[in-house]
Amino acid sequence: MSESVSKLEDHYRVQLFDRVARGVLLTEYGQIVLERVKAIRAEYDNTAREIEAQREKSLAELRISCGPRWAINLMPALIASLQNEFRGFNARVVMAHRSQIMESLQKRETDVGVCGIAKPPQDPGLAYEMLSTVHSNIFAREGHPVHATGSAVDLSEWPWTNLHRSPVEQLLPEDVILKMSRKHMVTLTTDSFTIALRHAALSDNLLIIPEALANLAKSYGLKAVQGHLPIREFRTAVFYHRAIQSRPVIRRLITVIRDWDNGGQDEAALARALSR
Repeated sequence: MSESVSKLEDHYRVQLFDRVARGVLLTEYGQIVLERVKAIRAEYDNTAREIEAQREKSLAELRISCGPRWAINLMPALIASLQNEFRGFNARVVMAHRSQIMESLQKRETDVGVCGIAKPPQDPGLAYEMLSTVHSNIFAREGHPVHATGSAVDLSEWPWTNLHRSPVEQLLPEDVILKMSRKHMVTLTTDSFTIALRHAALSDNLLIIPEALANLAKSYGLKAVQGHLPIREFRTAVFYHRAIQSRPVIRRLITVIRDWDNGGQDEAALARALSR
């Protein structure tokens, strides 16, 4: 401290303190410097508060991207709970396919993403926590002939409804894909999950969706195909940017997502996750 004072006195060529027997006293020059330091300190504190306020504002509407199972069954109750716990919090949920979710995360267009992955991305700015394995099933409309064919059915003989960026080729065995390459397939470039459900309900096309959405599929008149061919499984993960991972609202969000996923992904699991 004394060295800094000496440098200031040398720089301005004035004496900032009077040295007396009982200590030091500010000179009139020292008083000027003190007032200036106070002003600088106040400006620094104001800047820090503005930066913190902007950080809070940027998280006031958290951008969340996830699949339909998460968007429909979890997010409404979770966001309502976070709004009660964190003043001014809100979230914008985008229902998308995993390729879109990963793309938006890497472009920093999404703050938190939940999706199935084959392997984590090599992005140092992203943190993630692995969740459960996703089990999918093949669905067809009620009354579809495939329901009466039993376990010996060759599903490659039927047309499929395929979601853009979420090709069924990623989930079916290779021998089936080779047969399907000569068959008719409808690709929905709208990326709309509900449109895919409606399309399958009104046609003979088959559709692959997570087993957890069986009730939703049933509401559209779809039924799981019994004795179907094996479908490749993949792990789900929740992704978030490292820059925001220490935020209490982010930690709470991720904790509820993990607890709901581990607890069975039903209403009882949701109630338990939100009450902790």
